[in-house]
Amino acid sequence: MPRLIAEGLTEVEFHSMRSTRHSPDPESTLKEEPKGLDKAGFLSKLLWLWIDDLVNVANTMPLTEAHLGNLPAECKCEPLLLRFDEAWEKEKRDAAREVARRFSVVQAGGKEVQGKAPKPSIVRAFFSTFSRVVLCTGVVDLLSKCGQLAVPLVVQQLLRWYASGDGTLVEGVVYALVLFGLAVFFQAILQTHNFMVLYKTGMDLRTILCARIFEKSLTVSSRDRAALTTGEIVNLMSADAEKMVTTCLLVHGLWTTPLFLVASIWLLVNLVGVAIVPGIAMLLLCTPVQGMVIGLQHKLQKQVMEKSDARVKLVNEVLQGVRVVKYYNWEASFESRLSQARAEEVALIKRLATLNALNSALMTTVPMLMLIAMLVTYSLTGGDMAPETVFVAVSLLILIRFPLIMLPMTIGAVVMGLISVHRIERFLLMEDMPRFNLNANLNLNLKKKKALFPAAAAAAGGILVSSGRFQWATPAPTAAATESSPAPLAIESESDGGAGGTSSPSPASPPLPLPQTSSSSPSSPWCLELAGFEVKPGTLLAVTGRVGSGKTSLLAALLNEMDPTPTPTSTSEPVTGGPEVPVGAAAASSCAEAPMPPVVCGAVGYAAQQPWIMNATLRENVVFGKAFNEGKYREVIECCCLGPDLETLPAGDSTEIGEKGINLSGGQKARVGLARSVYADPDVLLLDDVLAAVDAHVGKKLFEACILQRLRGLGKTVVLVTNQLGLLSKCDDVIVLRDGKMVEHGACDELRRSKGAFSELMDEFVPEEDEQDEQQTGLDLDGEDGGDGLSQVELQSSQTKDAKKAKETGGGKATSLTAASTSNESNGNKNNGELIAEESKSTGTVGLKVYLLYFVTAVGGGYASVSSLFGLSVVTQVSTLVFEWWLSKWSDDWAKANSKANRDSNSKANSNSNNGLSQQEQNAYLGVYVGLGVVSMVLGLLRYLNHARHSALACHGIFQKLLSGVLNTTVEFFDTTPLGRILNRFSKDTDNIDTLLPTNLMNLDLCLMSVLGVLVMSGVLLPPFILVLLPVLVVYFRTLFRYVPVSRDLQRLESMSRSPIFSQFSETLTGTATVRAFGRTQDFVLENRGRLDQANRAFFYLHNANRWLQLRLECLGAVVITSVALIVVWSRAEEEGAVAYNSQGSEGGG
Repeated sequence: MPRLIAEGLTEVEFHSMRSTRHSPDPESTLKEEPKGLDKAGFLSKLLWLWIDDLVNVANTMPLTEAHLGNLPAECKCEPLLLRFDEAWEKEKRDAAREVARRFSVVQAGGKEVQGKAPKPSIVRAFFSTFSRVVLCTGVVDLLSKCGQLAVPLVVQQLLRWYASGDGTLVEGVVYALVLFGLAVFFQAILQTHNFMVLYKTGMDLRTILCARIFEKSLTVSSRDRAALTTGEIVNLMSADAEKMVTTCLLVHGLWTTPLFLVASIWLLVNLVGVAIVPGIAMLLLCTPVQGMVIGLQHKLQKQVMEKSDARVKLVNEVLQGVRVVKYYNWEASFESRLSQARAEEVALIKRLATLNALNSALMTTVPMLMLIAMLVTYSLTGGDMAPETVFVAVSLLILIRFPLIMLPMTIGAVVMGLISVHRIERFLLMEDMPRFNLNANLNLNLKKKKALFPAAAAAAGGILVSSGRFQWATPAPTAAATESSPAPLAIESESDGGAGGTSSPSPASPPLPLPQTSSSSPSSPWCLELAGFEVKPGTLLAVTGRVGSGKTSLLAALLNEMDPTPTPTSTSEPVTGGPEVPVGAAAASSCAEAPMPPVVCGAVGYAAQQPWIMNATLRENVVFGKAFNEGKYREVIECCCLGPDLETLPAGDSTEIGEKGINLSGGQKARVGLARSVYADPDVLLLDDVLAAVDAHVGKKLFEACILQRLRGLGKTVVLVTNQLGLLSKCDDVIVLRDGKMVEHGACDELRRSKGAFSELMDEFVPEEDEQDEQQTGLDLDGEDGGDGLSQVELQSSQTKDAKKAKETGGGKATSLTAASTSNESNGNKNNGELIAEESKSTGTVGLKVYLLYFVTAVGGGYASVSSLFGLSVVTQVSTLVFEWWLSKWSDDWAKANSKANRDSNSKANSNSNNGLSQQEQNAYLGVYVGLGVVSMVLGLLRYLNHARHSALACHGIFQKLLSGVLNTTVEFFDTTPLGRILNRFSKDTDNIDTLLPTNLMNLDLCLMSVLGVLVMSGVLLPPFILVLLPVLVVYFRTLFRYVPVSRDLQRLESMSRSPIFSQFSETLTGTATVRAFGRTQDFVLENRGRLDQANRAFFYLHNANRWLQLRLECLGAVVITSVALIVVWSRAEEEGAVAYNSQGSEGGG
């Protein structure tokens, strides 16, 4: 990434931008803070004992951010970006070096190198940054899977020891303890810590991408920015970067799972011999089907992401113009349009969910088919059905089942992660804006300009412009994109000097508006043609012209927001009046090369025609990150006529201003934007028609007190766009634009005498005899400067403007603000001027209403849907238990028959026997077993499909309720709620409901039913196990009840902590031109990094709490396994005791 511009920002100035209202309440902090990871010892880290403090707090009071410890230093933005940038810059250097090598080969006459040009790869940069972590977690994951394979082998030895009757009891106890050690070390410790490292790495990757996406959005060039919508950029951060966590967690499964499957099959071959061949054949037959399903999944996933981008874009446009929607009562219309976009997305989500269900059912069925095929072959070939053979084979196939289920999910998650990375990579590799106000680094550009412009203009405050054409970035859309993409919403029109109401296609609210004349056409885009000119420091330059002449575009060109384009020869009208154009600049106008970008020497202040107002206090909007100087601040407030407004605001200049200045009038916003530019004390001020939004007498005072007395008195260079012709005589120079061309430049009197375009304007709107009256009232050529899109000039007198802005009285005081102030005073001014409400979070348990919303209300099917979910889960699990129980009965009956046959001296003469069971009995057992397996597989498929249907209905129903609730709420909600917070609900939270929640719900169903089934089966087959089960359940539920509050609160804190990130992101995207003009890019980047670190705290502690639970549950599982093994040992000891007692009794009786 290129180095960003830092305009002398100190740490004090940076922290002064942050409002103190967001600091945690001291009363909510603990007297003794919970111990964080940095204070934990080795044993505490190993067993997650340091989380106990947080768990205890969560069980006594709702958690707040004050209860969370610090984020580890290595997980913060700054060190992460330093590590990543080193690898990323190396990638870019290597790619550039390879491109240069290929070019040199071609230049030398060599054969052109085939293949695509190399590009920097984020994946390689990530691997280089986290190579040690990747290798270590891969090795640990492989060791964990080896530990899983060792468990069936130990169980096999334990069963052989039990069946043979040989060996001592100590040997059996050793087997039981080995099982405990394997479960605790490999599953509870190694796997749990490996999961946490992978989660932390995924969080780090997400942090890096989010930080770089935010930075790039502030530095990307206008041409590349025009190809992206705000919704698409927000989706890069909210959806694509979010996939890094899941991708990181599952990535090692791509190579460890195949190795695990090969090892499991090899063990099965050693166990049952050639009987495994039909099972492997079933696996190979199902693999192509699985591949087809995965291919369709990936294709549908891409389509879902495209539809999601379009929906988020549409939602963002509606939210940006929600006031217009409500004023015209368009809620129903836009709700219908958004519902249609969502319906198209949900249709794809439903198809994708169905494919996921088929894939999951297939992966659950494959191990069952392998087991059936193996046992049928094994039985028919005369294999023994001894428990130590059958149950170990079943254990191995059960171990295979989970990796087979996870493998397609792993492939899908990694592929989607790569797709997301490539989308972000394309964005990060876009061209950056040229830096126009580098202050200390200006010498580089000035050397190039030395031959064209005199050195006098190179001082701070000078402006150098070469002849040329400048064009708004308007990439031509493809035919497919034109047909498939929805038409843009015409909610708000940016009032620019452009006729036709055409705006830049870049974001919904473009950084600067795009003018277009009536002569423009899609084949010939609108261009601004400028003659070379210079502005010396301390000059007051006025820019005027009719509607659509390109006045705002001139300022955009000075800010490098427009692209220089080659100038056709002899197309520009000669510029009359003013100083002689430099020879070099004149020569540049006749060449076909693109002009060099304009150079603005020194710091810049910019007041846009549509002022960008931050969601902060009025003082913070004016100070804008600079060090606060009370004397200077009061002077700026006075000269910008903001004093009377402060008296009407509830908390004076500490009053919080809503997003886009919703609680300010148009005149107040214009004056706040002007005050921001004046307080910044720049060398050059670019003022875009700041006098148009205020009353005539206020405009006159602003011009005299602010522009003439203060700015000119301080020797500042001012470029003032205005149509108040009576003020031009007091300006040093005037530039006249017409149809996008600079036609005149010079002093007002000279231009008036030249009888050119300026003289025509003055004669038409300011007759000689009315000049004095005009100077007093201030006539305006176009009022809002083209916002209505008319092609002719509209003349408005001050009386007309007063009538149009009747809401502004007394120097721009808004009656709405006065009313609000009165209301606040009557309420005791409880809110202290704060407008934006803090995001609230629920406390306590998740209410029944939330569950009913997802399972009942959202699907619109009453209780039938949830009943079918529960009923199918129970029936499917019962069928699976019966299927497994029948195999157990078959093996036990075979063992009993075989034992009886071995004790029979004539067993060898029995030709109708098959290892103790007759062939008819074997066939009967086999037939029932196959039948139960088929029933279980069919019910499993129906179970998955039912979950897919319910999740699609629920996500559509919840979105409809969210959309209806937001669109039909009052305007006050949008005034007090940041747009990013609302957008977070429609992007990240909606994506979680679409993808994450159904998966988690299905996993919960499978795990819960499986655990209950295993416990029931163990209790039935091994009654003494109930004595162990009862205390285990007590510990389990106690641990679970302690975990739920901390998990619930951390989930809520994590969700809330993401909203400020998107609020700042969406707000900054609408004000990129202002941020760049003031050189405050780095300030906002630092603010974003602080918000990311804050959000990552909740995420980090949430997943540590999850690992705290996982470790304890794995240990309970180890206790259960060991208890069962010890019960087996105890049973053997009891049998040996009974045999010895009977032997002694027989001897005594003899």
